[in-house]
Amino acid sequence: MKTGKLLIFGAAALLTACSAAYEGNDAFQVTPLKDILAPIRVGAAIDNWTLQNEQNMELFSRHFNSATCENSMKPIETERNEGEFTFDTPDKVTDFVLGNKDAVMRGHCLIWHSQCPSWLTEDSTLVFQRMKEHIFAVMNHYKGKVYCWDVVNEAIDDGPGFLRNSQWTRCAGQHFIDSAFVYAHQADPDALLFYNDYGLNNPQKREKCYQLVKGMLERGIPVHGIGMQGHYNVTMDYSTVDESLTRFEELGVLIQFTELDIAGGGPDRRSMRRQMGQDRPNGTQGQQQDQMAAFGGYSGNGGLQMPELTDEQKMHQDSLVTEAYRKFFTVVKKHRKSIHTITFWGLSDNYSWLNSRSRQNAPFLFDGEYKAKNAYFAVRELWNNRK
Repeated sequence: MKTGKLLIFGAAALLTACSAAYEGNDAFQVTPLKDILAPIRVGAAIDNWTLQNEQNMELFSRHFNSATCENSMKPIETERNEGEFTFDTPDKVTDFVLGNKDAVMRGHCLIWHSQCPSWLTEDSTLVFQRMKEHIFAVMNHYKGKVYCWDVVNEAIDDGPGFLRNSQWTRCAGQHFIDSAFVYAHQADPDALLFYNDYGLNNPQKREKCYQLVKGMLERGIPVHGIGMQGHYNVTMDYSTVDESLTRFEELGVLIQFTELDIAGGGPDRRSMRRQMGQDRPNGTQGQQQDQMAAFGGYSGNGGLQMPELTDEQKMHQDSLVTEAYRKFFTVVKKHRKSIHTITFWGLSDNYSWLNSRSRQNAPFLFDGEYKAKNAYFAVRELWNNRK
């Protein structure tokens, strides 16, 4: 009985200390993240939901100087039906972003196997014409406003193959990537063009990406950078990120982290499918399940339960996320001369794709109440020590 009371008292004391650490740490008052990490640009994925909340807009304006539309620039959103373009939402987002001093807009994305209208790849005799017309229309619309584009997204195979077996390879063949970059450069010669993918810290996928971009450069294809998405979690080995950066630096192209978040306490079903063996190359399903079990989230037989976390579990989650961000930014600091931009795939913990159909993953540096988290202060402390 005494032991139980001591445990409860200890947890309560820890919660009080953790809460006290957040007191006065208003995200709108602490040092802007973009100032801490300068000259690296700091971006966020935003969209129409951002513009409907004054606090979200204020948070972006204070801490970020780059933005990516989370969904509204993807092909299914801009040209659901052939020749019928919809730019209302991305136009509003772009206008908001460029209304902020020194802020820039990234384009995401032009060619992807997902969120792609079926008409784009249903006819092999028309696929390149349709690809070119889509790329030209979208890029011309944003010429002078969007400075870089994820031209092709997630085309590398997660398994033994080189390119993903997608509707693009089936309809257009293996060279659709080259064509997309050529068309993009023709549409806007001033835009920076990126190949973007997840799991690029996986040694096998890293090497495929290296060979893909190396081959494009040798063929004279206008590719300017690699986008490492960065959907990471608290159990992965961040030395693999270090190794990927070292390898990609050999190519002499720009490197951006384009979709950064760190899942705390295990990702939901969708991210487990995406990350298993990719963003956690040295992990195993058993290790992932052990991590989930620590938060009461693994039910066995491949099923996931998503209960609300207790205060003690939230504190544990916070410590794991903080340490993961410390490890990640230690790697970033080592390679800071090579990294152009770090874009978080959201603004704060109150909205993240990781939280769909699951509990809070707390993947960012600001919490759901617009407070700077311990992870923010860990990054600030690390970066202020310039050694």
